[in-house]
Amino acid sequence: MATTYTAYSVYYYDYNQEPAVGYGMAGRIRDNGSTAAASPNLQTGLNGDPKVEGFISGSDLRIAVTQYDYINEPPVAQPVKVYNAINPASPAPVTQTWAK
Repeated sequence: MATTYTAYSVYYYDYNQEPAVGYGMAGRIRDNGSTAAASPNLQTGLNGDPKVEGFISGSDLRIAVTQYDYINEPPVAQPVKVYNAINPASPAPVTQTWAK
């Protein structure tokens, strides 16, 4: 079996605060057919609505991590972090911010 990769996000809301505050992180899972290994915390400190998407750029597997700014009015553009899916620690993530 070929090695496969998937991206995931985990988040929760703390309702003991007013207003409730969301906390999130993004990670990656590598499955080589006999072992599945998670690499959590590619990106931490996210709000309660992080999104992750896997995609191919040329021949490279990548993971994009985004979040929505729901606190500020008008919303402030948030950076998008892009990671190498095969080795998420190297190179460091590419950060890009787009205007809304």
